[in-house]
Amino acid sequence: MPSVLATGYLVGIVEWTCMRALDGHLEDGEQTLGVHVDLSHEAPTPPGSTLTVHAELSAVDGRQLTFTVHAHDDATTVCRGTHRRAVIDTERFHARLRAR
Repeated sequence: MPSVLATGYLVGIVEWTCMRALDGHLEDGEQTLGVHVDLSHEAPTPPGSTLTVHAELSAVDGRQLTFTVHAHDDATTVCRGTHRRAVIDTERFHARLRAR
């Protein structure tokens, strides 16, 4: 697997962690969309290592949720930063997509 894709995978893992942190906290018919990512990618994680991602909801501004994130493996910090997600009405979002 080319190493050029590694940061993209890391962003996806961070997003997934933040989404999972919201399980059970959204109203029926709501979901979140990632709207901003600001992460450092400080170290590689060797194949076979376990990556642990911590996500803390650090700010709520209306329907904007900001998470402070930190990921590490057994040896060092792999990334840190923030990720922002917007709470949306799922049906209204899909209606807008259909209207495009």
